Amino acid sequence: MKALTLWRPWPYAIFHLGKRVENRGWPFPVDMIGQTIAIHAGKKWDREGERFIRKLSFVDNFHYEGDEEALTEFKGGGGKIVGTIRLAGCERFDPKDKYRWQHYAPWTCGPYCWLLAEPVELLIPITCRGSQGLWNVPLEIERQVLADSATEVVRNTKTRLEEATEDILNSLTPKERTVLRERFKDENLLLKNLLKRKSSTGD
Repeated sequence: MKALTLWRPWPYAIFHLGKRVENRGWPFPVDMIGQTIAIHAGKKWDREGERFIRKLSFVDNFHYEGDEEALTEFKGGGGKIVGTIRLAGCERFDPKDKYRWQHYAPWTCGPYCWLLAEPVELLIPITCRGSQGLWNVPLEIERQVLADSATEVVRNTKTRLEEATEDILNSLTPKERTVLRERFKDENLLLKNLLKRKSSTGD
């Protein structure tokens, strides 16, 4: 497994602020497209990056005070693998093609844009020494990253299913909710039935 070290607070932007592009001066190898890599939070704090993020109008939960200890409260400081991301593609940035890049705004500047997908933040960061460029994660750490990442995917999927179940149930009358809960004790069967009902009604 490859990893990419980013100065903080950029990993925070990937996992919490919807940053789905990484700007680099070089394209990653074409055979890396579709592969999952680890995101490593470096020990360096990018003060200019923090100022940029603070200026974004949609960011209302970026409360760091500007010192390097601030991120410690969020993710135990730097020098750790904090999550994984899938490399979806790599394109050269063209500032004139605003339509192409509007989905990734305001994070694009190039010259090469690494397109990111499927971010998975680890519940507990894993201490690991970083490096420049794309580097190889030690095998024993790779196994831990993959196991923890898979656990988070399952946990997040379960949470989304539970939320979907509650959303649909809340659209029903109290009597309908009671009948369905009594009939389908298993939550998975309940959700399957609810989705079928919703599909048949066209909602």
